[in-house]
Amino acid sequence: MGDILGACMMNMFTLSLLDLFQWLFRGESIFIKPKQSNILSSLFGTAILIFTALSLALSRFVFDFQIFGISFYTIIIIASYLLVQKLLYAHSEEEGEGIPTIYSDVSDFQTYFYLTSNL
Repeated sequence: MGDILGACMMNMFTLSLLDLFQWLFRGESIFIKPKQSNILSSLFGTAILIFTALSLALSRFVFDFQIFGISFYTIIIIASYLLVQKLLYAHSEEEGEGIPTIYSDVSDFQTYFYLTSNL
């Protein structure tokens, strides 16, 4: 759990460093005008991280219900993560941020064959 939370914190640190370099060299921040989907993603990610920290504390000191050795909190975290991903995908579709259609004529098989033939 510490590795996962540590990786999340390192990602946040990396993003803040990149924003600092963007501000120093170009005079603009990537966080000044974020897209609404980025704001939602950040808020949901923060909420899941806070719930994870709370669930660690609750399972240690207050209440720890397990089903087949899997904590009830883990099930809630996974379910909320999947729900959030579905919501964010639907929101990005509404904003028109879907996958670009530049390669819409290329099939999955053609992509797979091209990538594996270069190995």
